[in-house]
Amino acid sequence: MGARPLADGIWDLFWAERDQDYYQFSQELRFTSDFAGPVNFVAGLYYLRSQYKLDGDGPKSVPPSTTSQGSPSPSIFLAGTPAGVFRSKQDVDAYAGFGELYWDVTDKWRLTGGARWSYETKNFFMDRWFVDAGTGATLPQFTFDDEDNWDEITWRFIADYTFNENMMAYGSYSKGFRSGGFDGRATTLVQLQNPFEPETVDSYEIGMRMDLFNNTLRLNPTVFYTKYDDKQEERLFSFIGPGGVPETVTVTVNAAEANLWGVELESIYAPTDNLSFRAAAGYLHAEYDTFDSFNPITFEPEDISDTAELRRAPEWTYSIGGEYRLPVGPGELIGTVHHSYTDEFYSSPVRRQKDPLERDVAPDHHRTDFFLSYDMPIRNDGTMLSATAFVKNAFGDDVRRVGAVSAGLFWFGQRAAEREWGLEFTLSY
Repeated sequence: MGARPLADGIWDLFWAERDQDYYQFSQELRFTSDFAGPVNFVAGLYYLRSQYKLDGDGPKSVPPSTTSQGSPSPSIFLAGTPAGVFRSKQDVDAYAGFGELYWDVTDKWRLTGGARWSYETKNFFMDRWFVDAGTGATLPQFTFDDEDNWDEITWRFIADYTFNENMMAYGSYSKGFRSGGFDGRATTLVQLQNPFEPETVDSYEIGMRMDLFNNTLRLNPTVFYTKYDDKQEERLFSFIGPGGVPETVTVTVNAAEANLWGVELESIYAPTDNLSFRAAAGYLHAEYDTFDSFNPITFEPEDISDTAELRRAPEWTYSIGGEYRLPVGPGELIGTVHHSYTDEFYSSPVRRQKDPLERDVAPDHHRTDFFLSYDMPIRNDGTMLSATAFVKNAFGDDVRRVGAVSAGLFWFGQRAAEREWGLEFTLSY
């Protein structure tokens, strides 16, 4: 298999072809009470079945196989050189039982408590081949076929107090669970033989909900604290593969503990029935308590929490907007403007030393969107036809990064769309 050139003698730095196929089915059975007394409940069962397939066979000259016998065409090229091929499949079965109790202690106090038991099993299969750098032959590397399962009990508790019909306060605690799994694009057998474990998160929140000034102003202040344990993080490493070709590997590990706390304020002001304004602001402090890693020079374990940054966790955000509704004919004309600001954030958690080009930093940015809609009922049963003209990111003339990650041998990333405009039609019923 030779190298893969582009037009005019230009060569791809990195080229990959992976056909993907997904399937998902879910079903929930829920029982809800409606008793006349102060206590009610919700209980139910949940089931999820999903499957995905990744077929990295290059030119589809070889029928898909279920073993490592046969020699498919390489689908990954690095600097024009064949680097390898794999096929993988994962089946997931998830089950859950849940219940939540609501108790109106008084006409002002209400308590909510609930629990959920989750069980998840994952069956993962991979065939992987490598390309011998000397002969160019595609040779079997490994076959993996195994499953693992995880279960967890999670909780939620809420206490809320209603001062009057326009003001209430609440406090809540919840525990979340994210199951373990296998790295879907693993490049080594030992990576699959050591699946990553679940992560858990404890969330605390207090807040108020207020409607003021004759219900023309709504204020929703919130303070929160979030604690992650066994946080799943992706780490990228470079190495020389079995065929003598440089490779990178993405490994998911339970590397970290982290905490986040912040303050949010949402507001709506509607001076008239036709005119309304919205505003929101948020502050977020996010840091790792620990981040287990190893030094690539000394190969000794080390804690890099002082230099690691939580991904996509901007410190400051805010948004402001307005809407005006005008009855026109049988429908309503709606004009909307929305402006938002997002502080800079990091797209890669590991910053052993600052990248001089700051490729892993998404810069702070402003965005302004305009919408003009006409909503018209077309039937008496509530069916609506809407036509919307829009300009999104109206003043976004520059090319802005929203994420970049070091793959060891090179960087890759994504950029945000520049100005978008268009027309949408929506039928709702």
